[in-house]
Amino acid sequence: MGERQSMSYVAQLARAVGFPFHPALISEGGIGPRLFHEDIFNYGKAGQRSHHIQKAEAPLKKQLDAGIIPEDLTPIWNIPGLGRRTEESQDRFFKPQTNFAVPGYEARHLAGVRHLEEYLIGMRDGTDASGLSGEVPLIRAVLQNGGEKSRGSALDQAVARRPELALVWAGGNDALETVGAGRIDDRLLTPIEDRPWTYQVENSSGVMETRTTPYPVQGFRTTYLGPTGIVPRLLRETDAEVMVMNIPDISDIATLRPLGENLGDLPFKVTLPDGTDVTQALENWPLPNAVDGDGKGGRRHPGS
Repeated sequence: MGERQSMSYVAQLARAVGFPFHPALISEGGIGPRLFHEDIFNYGKAGQRSHHIQKAEAPLKKQLDAGIIPEDLTPIWNIPGLGRRTEESQDRFFKPQTNFAVPGYEARHLAGVRHLEEYLIGMRDGTDASGLSGEVPLIRAVLQNGGEKSRGSALDQAVARRPELALVWAGGNDALETVGAGRIDDRLLTPIEDRPWTYQVENSSGVMETRTTPYPVQGFRTTYLGPTGIVPRLLRETDAEVMVMNIPDISDIATLRPLGENLGDLPFKVTLPDGTDVTQALENWPLPNAVDGDGKGGRRHPGS
């Protein structure tokens, strides 16, 4: 949402150097739709919103499972509370868009997705997880200026702006999905090299099964450094200074720390509202010896 986007790292960096920053702002409803708006969580309203999302996604998921790319996405656009690109933030000649980051994107999407339909193809073929109420409307909002027409990939549009400075900060999402899923496969942790992806998915019976993509999928190396990769294109097609940012170390996330040990060093400080610094107390917080999950006595290592 617009109010939170103004506090993003890139927005703060732009303000610090005095650079005009014009992202695609999302209206108050949010994408995906916010489950609650008030300071106090309301289970009833959150449940209603979840119901609306599931109802809109269900027929489209069936089409994707059958190998069909949905043509009518009206159920998604009509989800109650779904945010949209604000009119005042739309890309215009006198106020051009300067940020083409799509939340949830993995690095290969920067050059590989020119229209929401191409993301749906990835969902059909197994390279992308469900993003019907999140990623798909975000692509429409950010890359398609809130409309239906393709304007090019994020990289295409950035190059067309003839920038003096190009900030590339992508790749965190290529690894972060492993944190929530508790397992590792090619879809959750992007391989370095191009190859067919093997991944797990829950079938209609609720059982996890292993699948393989019908073609090689672009890996991390090609995405960044291949002939049509992000960095070569920026260097070849623009005169911009190119700044490539480091990907955050996801091993700092608590769920990826060894069980039975202390949480360990945090890459930030944690203070309470009254100013009390509790960072050291959290770092000395012991993690449990086992967690609930498959395997006798619980899993001994997250993701195993």
